[in-house]
Amino acid sequence: MNPSLGGLAKPDSLTSLLQSVEEEAYTAILINPPNISNKPTVVLREPEDIFYLTKENVKEFFDKVERLKKAGYHLLTMIDYEAGYLFSKKLDDILEQTELEEFGVAIVYPENQAEYYDLRGVNRGIPQEKKNNISIPKFKDSESEYLKKVEEVKEKIRSGDTYQINLTMDSAFHLFGSPASLFATLLFNQSTQYSAFINLPTKYILSLSPELFFKVEGDIISVAPMKGTAKLPANPAEIDKIKRKFINDPKERAENLMIVDLLRNDLHKLGVESPLRMISKCKAERYETVFQMISEIEGDLPKDTTLFQMFDALYPCGSITGAPKMSSMEIIRSLENRNRGIYTGSLGYLHGDEMTFNIAIRTLEISKDNNKGSAGLGSGIVWDSVPEKEYAECVLKGKFFATPFSEFQLFETMLLRNSVIPNLKHHLSRLKKSAKLNLFHYDEKEILKELKKAISSDFSSGEYRVKLLLWKYGKVEVRIGKLAPLPDKIDVAISNSRISSDDRYLYFKSTHRQLYDSERALTVKGGLFDLLYLNERGEVCEGGITNLFIRQRNEYLTPPVKCGLLAGVGRKLFMETNRCFEVELYPDDLVGADEIILTNSLRGPLKVDNFMNQI
Repeated sequence: MNPSLGGLAKPDSLTSLLQSVEEEAYTAILINPPNISNKPTVVLREPEDIFYLTKENVKEFFDKVERLKKAGYHLLTMIDYEAGYLFSKKLDDILEQTELEEFGVAIVYPENQAEYYDLRGVNRGIPQEKKNNISIPKFKDSESEYLKKVEEVKEKIRSGDTYQINLTMDSAFHLFGSPASLFATLLFNQSTQYSAFINLPTKYILSLSPELFFKVEGDIISVAPMKGTAKLPANPAEIDKIKRKFINDPKERAENLMIVDLLRNDLHKLGVESPLRMISKCKAERYETVFQMISEIEGDLPKDTTLFQMFDALYPCGSITGAPKMSSMEIIRSLENRNRGIYTGSLGYLHGDEMTFNIAIRTLEISKDNNKGSAGLGSGIVWDSVPEKEYAECVLKGKFFATPFSEFQLFETMLLRNSVIPNLKHHLSRLKKSAKLNLFHYDEKEILKELKKAISSDFSSGEYRVKLLLWKYGKVEVRIGKLAPLPDKIDVAISNSRISSDDRYLYFKSTHRQLYDSERALTVKGGLFDLLYLNERGEVCEGGITNLFIRQRNEYLTPPVKCGLLAGVGRKLFMETNRCFEVELYPDDLVGADEIILTNSLRGPLKVDNFMNQI
């Protein structure tokens, strides 16, 4: 059993820890991101033994893995998808087509070569490269070839050979930077429970898998098939509506429950007695940019069930084949006509009385010889699938590694007056919501400790500007500077640039604000206090550093958040103390207003002296 986080070592940075793995062959790191897990991250070094899965030693391989686990070793297993052909005589012909001699590997580490780390409060270290360090992926199948295969799957479904097929294709790319740096970037974008960075003699494996194959703790086996995806909306206010629609979507539920039934049958083959326990059914699991639908099932293993028996009954997982499994695997081989390798296979970690195996999706392989990489991409095909949409889904899935989001920090800008932050509770409340939205680790005790440390006696009088920054894994930084005096006049203008209400970064406060920051210098140089921004519909949204109100007689009007703006603390306080209404506003409304008010938590409400329609 892994130790608890308390008292564990913290690396200097995430990148430094990953680089140490990149430098040593047969070293691996199993990431447990602190923003979603309370388990330590494990690094395995200097193995004692390495052995391979072949056609001749299937039972012996898994028996040896289990025996060494019981002896106290840590084991890392990598089982290729094609190992699934080893468990059925019906697939012997396909097994020969693979022309493979090895179908998996087990790496054995003694207890004293396992290192445990607490990543809470650890930052990335070396900044993310500004330029993408991966070439545009090239798909092995052309679009027309893939569309034809989807139609062939649909014909198989019509003729009753299968109900669903997980059809995949391979993509190739070139890595120009460091595998460790790429993995750090992908970790920021993909907070998953089954991530691993593995250094093998000829290649690196970078797995960002969100999907569990199966897990055993004591005598309880758990599976959690993942089938169904919904993109998160830009506006956080829409998330609950999207979630409800997703979990009640008949098509998504049908696809998920089809695989649930397949896995139920596989568990019964294993001898798990009915009734199995349904822990969750068609649950929406949140990630940075999507919901994934999972259903969780667990059952009690019969006494003395072996690891070989588990793989014999369960492998490969039905979520990456289709249903029924045997005929689906035959159809997949005839259409894909390639070896998938570790993609849709499984990475496993075994130690003590626990063993966990993921499904190796969102997994990259990078050659050490030439830095060429490959990644499998796929989608589940059912009778009403639209071929063009399935191809588009594969392309979209490739963006997770080809065009990852830039790393950013969340932050709050606060007024410090005479050693007190007057609106601290409002700022922390918003920061906590932003952290939840973006899957950042939020520890309020740590934040308050860092604030207290930073606000020394040097700030006992006067007004200061406090910038509180929060990193993904919970590192906190506090910067304090003198609050600059206000200009004699508050002049504003409308920027020539436009923002989009579909830009998710507008709805929370982060360092991802390139447009606002780049035009800030122009604002100051032009003698303006702030620039106002319009969205794609020409609606007034916000200023680069302020929210906006206009007064018409005794009422104040302000743009609704859905236009594409930050719900600022100053805005919240102003709306609590004045008669305010949210309505769409346009530049002409500002021209005809009795008064224009800008506000933020640093300055409070400020009356605009001069408004210009353009810079």
